[in-house]
Amino acid sequence: MTKPPSHPSPSAATLQVQAQYDTDCQYCRLMRDGTGPLERWLMPLIETDTSIIYLHRDQFWPGRCVVALREHATELFQLDPAVRGRHVEEMIQTARAIDAAFHPDKLNYECLGNLVEHIHWHLIPRYTWDFLWRRTPWDEPHEPRLLSAAEYAATADAIRRQLAL
Repeated sequence: MTKPPSHPSPSAATLQVQAQYDTDCQYCRLMRDGTGPLERWLMPLIETDTSIIYLHRDQFWPGRCVVALREHATELFQLDPAVRGRHVEEMIQTARAIDAAFHPDKLNYECLGNLVEHIHWHLIPRYTWDFLWRRTPWDEPHEPRLLSAAEYAATADAIRRQLAL
């Protein structure tokens, strides 16, 4: 598809954001050798045949996780139906575990892929005390809530105890 003639050119800020993303898939790199920009934010929690579940280091929303597909694909329709079914079921089981462990008021499910082109789900528990309650988590910057090693371990254990994977 070609760009419509009236479509505006990207701003300098947009070009700066795009420059941060190289052609090597960040999720594939993280799964392959544990390196890259995502290692700063994602801690492996559970590995299955089709997914790796990560605890997000920013626990502003307690229980926040990412469920990434193990194989590289950018669209759900590209997957074998059996793989897609298992991956989506693992994402749902993770959501159920977050709900049981943290009792959020709502769970947000984000599967975007235009910044990091790899199927992955942001599972973001939402709470009415959250200043972004009626907005998306990306609407306004917030100060990340980083935990101690013991707090990360307790958060991970709370989710693992609830998972039936």
